[in-house]
Amino acid sequence: MTQDNLAITLENIRYADYNEIKQISRVMKIRKETLAKEVINTYTIGDLVEFDHNGRTIKGTIAKVKIKRITVKTDEGRWDVPALVLQPTAAF
Repeated sequence: MTQDNLAITLENIRYADYNEIKQISRVMKIRKETLAKEVINTYTIGDLVEFDHNGRTIKGTIAKVKIKRITVKTDEGRWDVPALVLQPTAAF
């Protein structure tokens, strides 16, 4: 989506009525779920990943890939993380 299209979309949302907001919300939920499935399918057990948590970057190894979330094993323990917040990383 271009910046111009994004600006127009946000402006339209600003003036949407309740029923339009409900429709937009449903479409956004479906799109988010689709993106998460696409991302989850790119990861496998053993991949090195990182994510941000309270301003810190946490690095670890994927221990389990679930339907909506991924378990990441780190030096601090195991984290159950949404796939969309993970980024692949080099060795650490």
